[in-house]
Amino acid sequence: MANTIDTTEAPQIIEHMHKSLNFTPYDTKWVPCSARLVCMGISPKAKGTLQVYEMNRGELTLVSETLKPEGLKCGTFGASSIEERHLACGDYKVSG
Repeated sequence: MANTIDTTEAPQIIEHMHKSLNFTPYDTKWVPCSARLVCMGISPKAKGTLQVYEMNRGELTLVSETLKPEGLKCGTFGASSIEERHLACGDYKVSG
């Protein structure tokens, strides 16, 4: 008898919202204790892009956008308290 996979018990990814971006995203983080998220990545011209979105009535609304000299690879809120919510980012800058 062949083994079959019961997909009803497997983890599933369900898309709730979809947003087109004009850059390549590398990391997305929920802003702690809020209905906002931060998306970080790199533009076609190799510049860093950081966008903050807010969930509003089933839609994602762009609240803020910041451009950086280097592409952004990752970010975390883990280095700050929940009250402060400071974002630490890693970029593509090569130190030399």
